[in-house]
Amino acid sequence: MAPNFQIEIDSLPVDRSAGFHQKVVDGIEDLLLVLAEDGRVLYASTKSFSLIQIKPEALIGRYISTYMNVDDIPVFLLEWKENMALGSSWRSHHRLRQGDDTYKPFESTFKPYTDNTVDGKTGSKKATKLCLMTSRPYQITSTSLMDSFLEHYTTNIRLTNQLAWLKGEAEEFYESTISTTTACIQKDDTTVQCATFKLETTTANATTVSVSRI
Repeated sequence: MAPNFQIEIDSLPVDRSAGFHQKVVDGIEDLLLVLAEDGRVLYASTKSFSLIQIKPEALIGRYISTYMNVDDIPVFLLEWKENMALGSSWRSHHRLRQGDDTYKPFESTFKPYTDNTVDGKTGSKKATKLCLMTSRPYQITSTSLMDSFLEHYTTNIRLTNQLAWLKGEAEEFYESTISTTTACIQKDDTTVQCATFKLETTTANATTVSVSRI
């Protein structure tokens, strides 16, 4: 007969009155943050003080972007908007401001989820988008190396967006209607020489200018 390995959950040595779950969270070495849909910090683990020298209660209610290096904010906000809308998890490298106003490189993972809480008064469910942010110090040999990496990374994102905007402007220009301009040059009292310039769109990347004289 096979041995019975069934264990009753109630018999486990877990002191729930002492906050077992809180002890588990506090034992995690990473910085854990629960963010609202607009990026405000709703919860911060106790590791915030040992990692960035800021107490958890000081983070509550503040936007996480305000603790990031100003060069990292544009890319972070772009990734935040896109992935929160899709509900997709993503990983990011950025620098967080510490209590002494210096910056420390971190590698963070963001996992959006929906909290379906029940209103105690009305009994109706309220769906709220939240995001779990897990951050750990980025292990590199030199902080300057991380700064260089993030600078090139943010520059690449900015240039990519700029090229996409310029491409859209070019397509609108090439799709515009054909324009024709006539210029006249009077050499003397009796002779008038005119030239008609015709702008035509041939391909998406080339423009032909034809000149006809009258």
